[in-house]
Amino acid sequence: VDFDRALERAAALRRSNQRPPVTPEANRCLACSLAPVCLPEEERLARDPAWDTVRLFPADPDRLVLHIVENGHRVSRARERITVWNQIGEKIADHPAEQVAQVVVHGNAQVTTQVLALCMAKDIQVHWLSPGGRYLGATTCGSGGVQRRLRQYEALAQPALRLGLARRLVGTKIRDQVRHLLRATRGDGPRPAVSEEAIAAMRVALARVPAAQSSDELMGLEGEAAARYWSRFDGLLIDEVDPLWRFRGRSRRPPRDACNALLSFAYQLLYRDVVAAILAVGLEPSLGFHHQARSQAYPLAEDVMELFRVPLVDLPVVASLNRRQWTVAHATDCGPGGWLLSDLGRRQAIEMYERRKAESWKHPVTGYSLTYARLIELEVRLLEKEYTGSAGLFARRNLR
Repeated sequence: VDFDRALERAAALRRSNQRPPVTPEANRCLACSLAPVCLPEEERLARDPAWDTVRLFPADPDRLVLHIVENGHRVSRARERITVWNQIGEKIADHPAEQVAQVVVHGNAQVTTQVLALCMAKDIQVHWLSPGGRYLGATTCGSGGVQRRLRQYEALAQPALRLGLARRLVGTKIRDQVRHLLRATRGDGPRPAVSEEAIAAMRVALARVPAAQSSDELMGLEGEAAARYWSRFDGLLIDEVDPLWRFRGRSRRPPRDACNALLSFAYQLLYRDVVAAILAVGLEPSLGFHHQARSQAYPLAEDVMELFRVPLVDLPVVASLNRRQWTVAHATDCGPGGWLLSDLGRRQAIEMYERRKAESWKHPVTGYSLTYARLIELEVRLLEKEYTGSAGLFARRNLR
């Protein structure tokens, strides 16, 4: 009889779009291969803040991201391996397919159909960026996650849920910007009055976020805080920074100086990682809860990347500029086309970004450590939990 009931329950779960509830027997989750998808410990913590969380989500990515930067390079297949060749036919990289998570093609490199078929078979995403760093799209093995997408569609039809997520997202972004300014301007002497004024105005905007009644109002508060933040960004750079790399106000499409070219390129690297995480989780990137579809960019990716702009781009960019790692050789003035990073600059920016992404970070809510690369995927999976109606931890982390 118990067996028959179990079969009936399994059949009902199979027909339903809803995920079954987390088991109350926590020990059963410890050896479950689906724990990184189900996130049972995080759900228990959301219900009970005193819960002693055990990290079941992998702390580090187990596969690498392969960047193809030079024009004319060729990516091909050798049995079950991915190989990269330069313009004169020399092999410069060779990796087993099982060790590669993504292939990122910058500019005009060649990718053979054989290696594309291998990537599809091995669930390796191939991402395409223009020579200037603009994200073009991705080649993946299929959408998958049909039930997740159905839950996403149903959840996004609820205005209250969308607004609640957007409030949390904007609050976290502004809080990160405030803390970045506070960290970068602390020292032995008093903080400059203009910085104090900007921080105070941003705190006023932050305090108004929980009471915002619409996405448009949140966009206004977000824009107000961003204007104050960027007005003080150049003050985060030391006097010894090369004048070529000074920040002269935020500009894009096209960037009007070398610093903006670096920021825009790094933001595109972040955007690509967020898209990759969304596709891996099985959500629809075209449907966001805060940003609207106004361009080629995916609204959901634009939403999630707001959580990581400061820790994964702004902080390492400021640090590298203050270490005077950027020279005239790293950027090019293209006249009306704006500024672009050179091949040397793109390689250095990728190295800076990937090094930062590999750093470990202790989550202030869950209490466990993981790399920023894994944190991006964790936040997307926490967002997917919100779509199921479960109490969640999405966008509840803070910059230290």
